[in-house]
Amino acid sequence: MACLDEGATGDRAAGASDWAARLERTEREHDRVVLIAGGADGWSAFCLRQADRIVLFGGPEQPVPRDAALRGCDLAWLGSAGDGGLLAPWDAELRPARRHLLVAGRLDAGIRRLARRLAGRAVGLVLSGGGARALSHIGVLDALDEAGIVVDRIGGCSMGAYVGALYAIGLRPDEVAERCRDELVRHRPFNDYTVPRVALIRARKAQRMLQRLFGARRIEKLERDYFCVSADLVAAEPVVHRSGPLWEAVGASMSLPGLVPPVVAGERLLVDGGVLDNFPVELMSAGAEGPIVAVDAMGRRPLGGAGGRPPLLETLARATVLSSWQAAGVSRALADVLIVPDPGAVPMLGFDRLDELRRAGREAAHSSVAAWSSARSAAPA
Repeated sequence: MACLDEGATGDRAAGASDWAARLERTEREHDRVVLIAGGADGWSAFCLRQADRIVLFGGPEQPVPRDAALRGCDLAWLGSAGDGGLLAPWDAELRPARRHLLVAGRLDAGIRRLARRLAGRAVGLVLSGGGARALSHIGVLDALDEAGIVVDRIGGCSMGAYVGALYAIGLRPDEVAERCRDELVRHRPFNDYTVPRVALIRARKAQRMLQRLFGARRIEKLERDYFCVSADLVAAEPVVHRSGPLWEAVGASMSLPGLVPPVVAGERLLVDGGVLDNFPVELMSAGAEGPIVAVDAMGRRPLGGAGGRPPLLETLARATVLSSWQAAGVSRALADVLIVPDPGAVPMLGFDRLDELRRAGREAAHSSVAAWSSARSAAPA
């Protein structure tokens, strides 16, 4: 990788043709070139024209730039996690493709994460939905932690969005497991059944659970990049949540049709993302920011039940992800490391089997993660 600023291009009075020649030579010698804008008239405009990806550094004390050429850039925000209100106008004006939060006191870690993402070395983790079976994701987090693998990007759907969000806010695997045990096993948030006019449960307990866990956190203010997926019943299209209240996004991604009422969001009517994309590996790969570890916890065991008919919730869950199963082959092929835990015959709401599911995830991940980690360590930088 090489860096070019105005001074590195030779004569400070050089024009665009000289800059272009210098850039062409540098690109032949290096796989990546960073252009540092600023300085002489014309140099910044040249950088913007030539760049494949623009990173704009901003902060709470700076005015919002009004330049159409910057729209869709990466926004690197230097400030504190409490600058949400000040970040909003930057989002509105620039509509950034990606955000990088560089927090005072943890600036070094933030810059390293930004560098990995720009260099295409940031590990992405994708967690599928799967009801209680998605608790096997926690065992995968154990294996990643034991191997010393730093995850910079997290994406998920349904219960994968839930586990991924707990990890994204900075909890360690043991803490994720304890939150899941407390909320999903002890509080049982999915048992407030009602007369099924809209759904089988009111989902008020689930909403309070999400608000307790995530509070006022917003996705765009997480230090790790995070997204989750829901589906819009009105527009018949996936919705990718990359900003807004974290608890609302996770709640929409978990709203299994029939079990949980749809979430009203403006003109959208949002349900569980598994309807269209229960394993959003392709979304993670679109940024080409680094290798992807993908965990498929959907489970494909035969459905049992009285007279060969499964229980209602199993039918709803299986029907929700049928299209995602058909597309799963493409998602699996995009993963650098694919992990498929065997959850056994765990029912959709079998959260009380957390320890068993965690072990299944750890066992499925241990050998593949260890081998991949060793290969990465041995590879030249």
